[in-house]
Amino acid sequence: MSNPTTDFLKKVTAHMSSKEAKQSVEMELSTHVEQLTISYEKSGYSREEAERKAVEEMGNPHTLGKHMHELHKPKMDWVLLGLVGILLAVSLVQLYGAGIQFIGHPLHFLVSQLTWYVLAVPVFIFFLFISFHKLTRYWYVFYGLALSVFMYITLLPYPINGTIRYAAVGTLHINISPLMLFLFFLAATGLLHRIENYTKVKQFLTISLLFWPPFIIFSIIPDHMTGFIYLVTIIMLILFSRIPRKVSLTALSINGLLVIYPAILFFSSPHQMMRLQGFFAFRDSASGAGYMYIQLENLFNQAGWFGNGLLAEVNLFGLHTDFPFIYLVHSFGWLFGAVLCVILLSFVWKIWRIASQTKDSFGRLLVIGITCLFAVPIVWTLLMTLQLLPITSATLPFISYGGTAMIFYTSLLALALNVHRKKRIRFTYDNQPSL
Repeated sequence: MSNPTTDFLKKVTAHMSSKEAKQSVEMELSTHVEQLTISYEKSGYSREEAERKAVEEMGNPHTLGKHMHELHKPKMDWVLLGLVGILLAVSLVQLYGAGIQFIGHPLHFLVSQLTWYVLAVPVFIFFLFISFHKLTRYWYVFYGLALSVFMYITLLPYPINGTIRYAAVGTLHINISPLMLFLFFLAATGLLHRIENYTKVKQFLTISLLFWPPFIIFSIIPDHMTGFIYLVTIIMLILFSRIPRKVSLTALSINGLLVIYPAILFFSSPHQMMRLQGFFAFRDSASGAGYMYIQLENLFNQAGWFGNGLLAEVNLFGLHTDFPFIYLVHSFGWLFGAVLCVILLSFVWKIWRIASQTKDSFGRLLVIGITCLFAVPIVWTLLMTLQLLPITSATLPFISYGGTAMIFYTSLLALALNVHRKKRIRFTYDNQPSL
């Protein structure tokens, strides 16, 4: 004998193409039918009569199925992609000018960056279509891979500019920091999503596990900006996770206090003291640590509303990597800079909107982290240009020159769009403790 609920669900999901959406809708509708059935049973109906009346109250299954198909059909965020397209076009323009400025050849940086664009396409497709909700179960794999990468660059260092964050692949020098940041981020998101069933002690230890090893690793390399981006991201993930607020605030407070001592030791070194003096009193050290700040101020003031043109001479080291924003402002003016700021901040806001609209708990946490990974370098770069924050090697997403950064941000973008395509689906997880 057929079951009314089962028959109803089959008719509804027959109109849906997505397997994941079918499972989500079946679970949701079966819950509604069961609640109605219990309500009718309390009114005196038998189980069979109550279930039949509950199914009838749900409405026409074919009409409901078509509506659910439209509601859960994967949709691309074309506005977000359009914003990225604009940023990529701006990047090519600034790389064209930077090639002439530094090398005397307009295609020098363009060809290299376009090669990375091509390599980023399969990465984008992969992360756009994977079942993102399955990433949470492999948190320990991502954490282990990040530690393995660190061991590799430690045992086989390839030092450049006093850091060991690079690996040599043939003639290429690949910055490994974005890869480690990506792996630690996936590990943290997956683990924090599974943490609600842990004891309070394990929750505290888990937060410390996510806090300290990456912090120490990025300090050893050293790559302080990447370490700062990770810390801001992990704090936001912890605050938006399902950890009890008292536990999360206690753990963050204790770990935060423990960071103060090494931070004081770091900033009290003669080199860092000189850099801080250059930031806070750059006019008093114009020929030393304040030189770069003077340069940024001069370039910004010279820009005017409409700029000096792309080929106007700019003597600033790292123009195409660390300072593309000031180069673009100097070339095209304050008005262009204001428009670019709006585009960059709109890009961050669009990603945050995906998080706020996502029903799935892991997908929402994933996109919150992705928002931070984009927002921190964007905001830092913009404020650094205005001499409101110290100069550091913060890359501007999709604009700065760099291959591994392009792959990193492409992966994050694809994951955010992946979640957006399934934002109305609520997945089920096995969140039993695995530590």
